[in-house]
Amino acid sequence: MPSDLETLTLQLQQARAHSRDLLAALPDPMFRLSPTGLILEVSGPVHQNLETEVQGKSIIDCQLPGIARQISEAMELARKTGALQSFEYAGGTPTGSKWYELRIAALDGGDFLAIKRNITDRHAVAADLVSSREKAVVASARKSEFLANLSHEIRTPLNAILGVTQLMQTRALEPELGEFVSMLDAAGESLRGLVNEVLDLSRIEEGRFELANTHFDAAVTVRRATEALQHLVQRKQLELKVKIGPGAEAPVVGDPLRFTQIVTNLVANALKFTEKGLVQVELNRDQDTLVLTVADTGAGVAPQMLEQIFDPFVQASGNTGITGTGLGLTITRHLAALMNGSVSVKSALGQGSTFTVRLPLPAQAKSAAPVISRRSSGRAMHVLLAEDDTVNARMTAALLEKLGHTVKVVTDGAAAVQITSTEPFDLILMDVQMPVLDGLGATKSIRLRQDVNSKVPIVALTANAMKGDELTCLSAGMDAYLPKPVTIDALSDMLVWFSGKS
Repeated sequence: MPSDLETLTLQLQQARAHSRDLLAALPDPMFRLSPTGLILEVSGPVHQNLETEVQGKSIIDCQLPGIARQISEAMELARKTGALQSFEYAGGTPTGSKWYELRIAALDGGDFLAIKRNITDRHAVAADLVSSREKAVVASARKSEFLANLSHEIRTPLNAILGVTQLMQTRALEPELGEFVSMLDAAGESLRGLVNEVLDLSRIEEGRFELANTHFDAAVTVRRATEALQHLVQRKQLELKVKIGPGAEAPVVGDPLRFTQIVTNLVANALKFTEKGLVQVELNRDQDTLVLTVADTGAGVAPQMLEQIFDPFVQASGNTGITGTGLGLTITRHLAALMNGSVSVKSALGQGSTFTVRLPLPAQAKSAAPVISRRSSGRAMHVLLAEDDTVNARMTAALLEKLGHTVKVVTDGAAAVQITSTEPFDLILMDVQMPVLDGLGATKSIRLRQDVNSKVPIVALTANAMKGDELTCLSAGMDAYLPKPVTIDALSDMLVWFSGKS
């Protein structure tokens, strides 16, 4: 029968063997180090040859100089603070470079415990995330550059198309020709709306969309937006009714341009998908919420498509022959969400659709709405037009002359700088992208001079209509920014404004 000492010795041996088995099962190699860094014991998943090779040696001597220094510093900090220290390092292996994390803790009695973990996979994931983010940033920049170029290349000829149609509409035309011009103008406006929708969606997706916050009359906005769509109503021989409920007449605070966009998108969508019958627009107030409802007697939407119609580039009735980008409803929902509101729809095939927009726009006191007076005339001015596109230059000059102004045209920024040094002007309309010297450089050169034209008003008349372009123009010394395509009304208002300036 074994003695108590033999039994105790056996139990200790069994406990030690059990401890070794547990340590060997650990996923990470562990090293017990002496106070000076000698490897006293190795545990965990290490090859037997490695254990024999490193045991009794200094862990510092087994590493490259840079890693050895980090180990020494970690041991010193662990001794002083008693806190676990860790750092990551790359180690060369026969299969390539791997990443490791080394944790060092001070033990009672002066020894240290070092745990080494392979974190190559974690680093690979992190590297992939960084690479993906960098690629996304590059892709976003390329997308923004592409959209900016696309916008510019479309707006330049579109400016000429709309400008010429507006010029023709100022003349007495035979009925058939007048109808053709109206059709051309409507097509141009549709194209302008398409460009704006694509740019709006891009800004929204990139989080670069900002809302204005000003007083406006929502009821007046609804009426004007629907009046602007009367050509569609007449062409399709539909009926368009507008009803303003009690309380909806009061001014509100918000973004009038984007509210107009919501109304226009929903009404235009209803008119597009309605072949006969009625489109009814209602504006009501539910306490502090403005409620816009647009109902039609059109084709309707299948139940499974009710949510999909708000996705970009989706048309609910693809087999009807109706075309479009499918961006209007997408942008409408985004705009409503940006205003802390919502858009919902009820519909059934063959029974029409009803869209409801709820916007938290509390009514304001009548006195809060500013009174805006519009000047109807201004003095004749001598205008310099710097425009390199021949068609746009001819069209804009014709518009200016139609409005009663005299015009001198140059085709690049350097020529603008040269002519303004000798000839006085009341106003300069400056394109931005021009050969020899662009509009920004020309403006800066004119502002640096000390002559009669150094302080003349300069207006950017440009197809650069992306976010930040206006600030770029104003920072160069321009006084105003008028993006293409330019309407005759916008051009007239701008000219009236500057004709009243001294």
